[in-house]
Amino acid sequence: MHPPRTRVLVVDDDALVGRLLERFLKRHYDVAVVTSGAAALARIEAGERYDLILCDRIMPGMTGEALYDVLLVTAPEEVERMVFLSGGVVDSADAAFSRRAAANLHLQKPVDPALLIEQLDGVLARLGPLALTPDPPRS
Repeated sequence: MHPPRTRVLVVDDDALVGRLLERFLKRHYDVAVVTSGAAALARIEAGERYDLILCDRIMPGMTGEALYDVLLVTAPEEVERMVFLSGGVVDSADAAFSRRAAANLHLQKPVDPALLIEQLDGVLARLGPLALTPDPPRS
């Protein structure tokens, strides 16, 4: 029996960015992609767990910061596994969130694929794998 592969959830409102991230991450990890913070939250509330959550900071509806805040209460074990991507200009609100979530990795888009894998592997080495249980059946 093979050990389970690292599970990564990509959360990005730009479907093209999500597909690109999936393309180069799937060589190393099992990857799921959603296009909103709400969709990510729904999966986690349904019991799915991920070794890493690669999350866009700026999205319509539920932002990456809002997802972080909800998960702090509902699934705190997932919060430390969040890695944030941002393509925007850093302002004072972004800086404040970066300080609040200082334990999380924050990267700027576009990110070099090799550097991203290296950074994600570093987070995994620091945190270790999450003790995953099988996903609940989808209806």
